[in-house]
Amino acid sequence: MNDVKLSLGKRTYTIACAEGEEDHLRHLGSMVDQRLSAIGADLMGQTEAKNLLIAALILADEVHETKKRAQAEGEVDTSLAETLETLAERLEKSAAALEGAGPDA
Repeated sequence: MNDVKLSLGKRTYTIACAEGEEDHLRHLGSMVDQRLSAIGADLMGQTEAKNLLIAALILADEVHETKKRAQAEGEVDTSLAETLETLAERLEKSAAALEGAGPDA
């Protein structure tokens, strides 16, 4: 396992990942950071979990729309949608964990 540092909303998180997955994880982190920037979140306040949840919901919506378009166009390749869905699920779990940890987390 390797550790990767991700900067999300002006905060840095250290995440463990399998060897060789570092660049992929950094790319996913940058996707989340872009969504956080789009909603004006910086994760420095007490609403960190809420901001992460909103970013997860935005990504989940993108997954849903991608799948809907793919089905409408008869495409079967949903690898991007699956990746976004996995990321959204992980963000939702992280947000729930942070919310349960309280403002001192």
